[in-house]
Amino acid sequence: MGNDANRVLIVASMLLASRNNDNDGTFNGDPEYVKRFAYLNAKPDFKPLIEYGFIEVVQDASTLLAKCDTEKRREETEKRREEEKFVFVLPEWIDKTQWALWLKTRKKKMIPEQMQMQVDKLSKWREAGLDHCGALANAAANGYEGLFMPKEMAKGNGEQAWWSSNETMLAKGEELGLYPKVGEGWGDFKGRIQIKIAAEALR
Repeated sequence: MGNDANRVLIVASMLLASRNNDNDGTFNGDPEYVKRFAYLNAKPDFKPLIEYGFIEVVQDASTLLAKCDTEKRREETEKRREEEKFVFVLPEWIDKTQWALWLKTRKKKMIPEQMQMQVDKLSKWREAGLDHCGALANAAANGYEGLFMPKEMAKGNGEQAWWSSNETMLAKGEELGLYPKVGEGWGDFKGRIQIKIAAEALR
């Protein structure tokens, strides 16, 4: 089976089998089709490959099975599918302690894709300047199944909300012993304040 013609036919058989959508190692063994596919000068002779057990006839002479490569390709396909599975990564801007507490208090466990949907929701609120950290802290403290949009309007006696301006946020932060970090945005500073407030409320 070591001549050039057989080696070319082996390669052609493996390529044809790899193109089968069923991934079962079979391919169309019609001599005219294989000749055109592999750009052969003459019709292929599968007899030597069959004798050596490289391929075998299944169902009829037009369908051949490349046995030597089937199992390996199946393993590679399964490995690739495993690698393509979604991997969830918690962003740095989300407080890991509050996130872990929220997951712990939920009755229903979430799959990675569902966790990403919750992160996307928090991200939208963050971009809109809403209190995303407070929403997560509130859900964790109360054991909510979901995250609810923060209410940014001040309630009660009409006093100005501490998050309504940079000056009021600085004042609230100073009250709690918090100050802006170098390079920290106002949204993140606001989130740290809200987490501190939530933590104080749990004491």
